[in-house]
Amino acid sequence: LVDPKRKRQLIGSYGKELARVQAPLPPGLNPDAPRQVGIWLAAQGFRLSRRTPGGQPAVDEDVLRGLLATGPNPQLEALLTYRETTKLLRTYLANLKVEADGRVRGRWLVHGTATGRLSSREPNFQNIPDDLRTIYVAPAGWRYAELDYDQIELRLIAHIAQAQGLLESFATGRDEHGLNAQFMFALSQPAKKESAERDWAKIPVYGIILYGGNARTVPLPPKMLQALPDGRRSVQRWVEWYLAKHHEIAAWRGRIAKEVGEKARLYNWAGRMRIFMGHDHERIREGYNFPIQGGAADIINLVLIGLDEGERVLAQVHDSLLMEYQRSAEVENVKMVMERPVVIDGRAFSCPVSVKTGMRWGELT
Repeated sequence: LVDPKRKRQLIGSYGKELARVQAPLPPGLNPDAPRQVGIWLAAQGFRLSRRTPGGQPAVDEDVLRGLLATGPNPQLEALLTYRETTKLLRTYLANLKVEADGRVRGRWLVHGTATGRLSSREPNFQNIPDDLRTIYVAPAGWRYAELDYDQIELRLIAHIAQAQGLLESFATGRDEHGLNAQFMFALSQPAKKESAERDWAKIPVYGIILYGGNARTVPLPPKMLQALPDGRRSVQRWVEWYLAKHHEIAAWRGRIAKEVGEKARLYNWAGRMRIFMGHDHERIREGYNFPIQGGAADIINLVLIGLDEGERVLAQVHDSLLMEYQRSAEVENVKMVMERPVVIDGRAFSCPVSVKTGMRWGELT
């Protein structure tokens, strides 16, 4: 359900933000005109090697981020911010399809991803930033609850690989992310939970260990790169340290690479099959990711099948479910279904669920 007043407020504030970020750009440059932007970038000395199907230099967000990686540039940063802000404004506010009853109903795709995750369009509920989520409000007499699995993919790889160090950390509450940050950034002690280093340390865990990327190409924020003692070489050293520390995960990755190389297909715990195509390195990268992301997705798919029809689940956002409720017992029932164990590789697996509630999505506590 959309709050029209909040929507108008955000459209106004995003309009002011667009005017602000345009100020550093050259007068007369239309940031929405790719040809103009391409000519301007070329005049600044940037080499645009990638082309669009029409033969024009590509100037999309990925290209701009790549150019920024070569060094700070206030005008380039302003252009990128303008693009990102415009995309958010148009996608999630200005062009939002609100129906007669005041609700938005996106298109949910059961087979929209290769891993088995649900995906959505018009809008993409998976990628809505928190401040834009505040336009969604619970109806009178109802509240929102967001039920989120706690690090389900990391718990899943610990279970599948039987990584004893990780299993012990989850059992005892030891902060693995803080320890990772300590090694990665050469800190004297584990990073605190509110620190930027701890948040940054999560990126290689997911981007490399869980999603199959590598230290050379995984996207890293500029501030993180500056804080690393030895740039991306620090990340590579961390990967080697992490796989030596959790040698069971390294052995599991070896088994995955072998099976993908020999059979070009994998099954996850639920029996979902994925066939891998393309270059060997790409197939292996996707092979590392599929049993984990696809395995977590099928746990949530099983939950959705097991819920009562009366429970108003509105959306699945990655590893969480968003619902409307009137009685706390409804939330407790969904939580119970989510935490119900499933058998994976002959052993019971379950993942704790945290709950946030409130009247507006994006302001839940």
